[in-house]
Amino acid sequence: MFYKNFNAHLNRINHHPPAPKLKKEQGVAFILLLSAIFITVSIVTVSRLSLNNLQTASLYKEGKVMRDATQLLLGYSAATSSILGQLPCPDTDFPADGIENRSGSDCNAQVGWLPYKTMNTESIADSSGTPFWYAVSGSYSNGSISNSLNPTQVVNLTVNNESASAVVIAPRAALSNQNRNQFQIQQYLEDENSNNTLDVYNQSISDSNNDRLAFITSEDHWAIVQRQLLIELAELLNNYKLACGEYPWAADVASASDDSVVNLQAGIFPLSNALPHNWGTGCAAALAPDPNLITQWQNHIFYSFCTTGEGSCIELTGDTNDFVSSILIAPGTPLIGQSRLTMSLTQLFELENSDGSTPFSYFKTNNLSLLFNDVTYVVAP
Repeated sequence: MFYKNFNAHLNRINHHPPAPKLKKEQGVAFILLLSAIFITVSIVTVSRLSLNNLQTASLYKEGKVMRDATQLLLGYSAATSSILGQLPCPDTDFPADGIENRSGSDCNAQVGWLPYKTMNTESIADSSGTPFWYAVSGSYSNGSISNSLNPTQVVNLTVNNESASAVVIAPRAALSNQNRNQFQIQQYLEDENSNNTLDVYNQSISDSNNDRLAFITSEDHWAIVQRQLLIELAELLNNYKLACGEYPWAADVASASDDSVVNLQAGIFPLSNALPHNWGTGCAAALAPDPNLITQWQNHIFYSFCTTGEGSCIELTGDTNDFVSSILIAPGTPLIGQSRLTMSLTQLFELENSDGSTPFSYFKTNNLSLLFNDVTYVVAP
C-alpha cells in the first residue's frame, strides 16, 4: 500500500500540468518592459560616465591652463619686463581688468587677480569660470631683483613648503559660505591661502578647501632669467670684440666695483666701466649694458676669456669636455652653506667654478642639483 501511494504521488509530481502559456501580446509587452529597464539603466550609467569624463577633462584643461600661466609669467620675467627677472604685480581692481597695479617700483598688494593683459594674453579662468588669483614675492616684483640672490635680504613665498617666486591659484566654485560679489581673499580662497600670512600657500583639497595651485620655484625662475641675462651679455661681449679686436678686461672679484682691471682675464663682468675701451666710447661708442643690468646684477656674473692669440684656452668639464675661448657664469639661488654676505666666489659658485680658474664646471639646466646650480654659458667656442 505504501509503495502504491508513493508511486501515485510520484506520478502526480512528474506529470503536473504545464504552466499556462503567455499570450503573444503579453510576451511582447514583457520584452518591451525589459528593454525599457535596460535602456534606463544604460542611460544612467552612461550619464554618470559622461559626467565623470567631463569633470576629468575639465580638471585636466584647468591644470594645463595653470601651467601655461606659469610659463607666461616666466616669459614675461625673462623677455617682456622692463627689468630683467621682474614679475608683474597682481591686479587688485574689482572686477578684474587684467592689468597689474603698481605704485612706483612696488606692488599695491602681494596677492590679487592674475594680470593677464600685462602678460600680453587673453583672459583666462579656472574650471568654474572664476579668474585666477596670483601671489608674488615682493623681491621678485620690485626694483631690487638681484637681492633675491641673497636670502638675508628677501622673504620668498613658500608653496607646499617649497621656496617660490610666484603662485597661480584656481579658486574654483564658491563654497557655501563665500560671497563673490566683492574683492576679498576669504571669499575666493580658503584655509592657509586666505589668512593674513600672505607668503605661505598650500594645496589641500577637501570639503572646506577647493583651491588648486601651480607655482614657480625660485630655482626654475632664476635658471631661466639668468640664462637670458647671459645671452644678452654674450651678445654685448661679441659685439665689443668685433668692434675693438679683443674682449674687455674683467673686474676684480675682491673689489666693490665692477670696473675692468688691465690684463685681468678672469673675474667679475665689467658692467660699469670697461677697458681698454670704455662702454660708449671709441670703438665701443655704440655699446653699453642696459642700466638696469648695472643696478640689478653688479658683482654677480663671473667672466673669463682668452685673447685672440691664446685661442680656446678655457677647459669645461661636466656635461661636456671641451675647450672654449670665453665663458660667463651666473649663480643660482643660494645653496646650503652659502650666505652671500660677501660676494666671494665660494659664496656664489660651486665645484670647479668656485676658484675662478680653468677648468670650469658646465652642466645643463636639467642636471642642476642641490650641490650645483651655476648657469655656465659659452660666449664663444
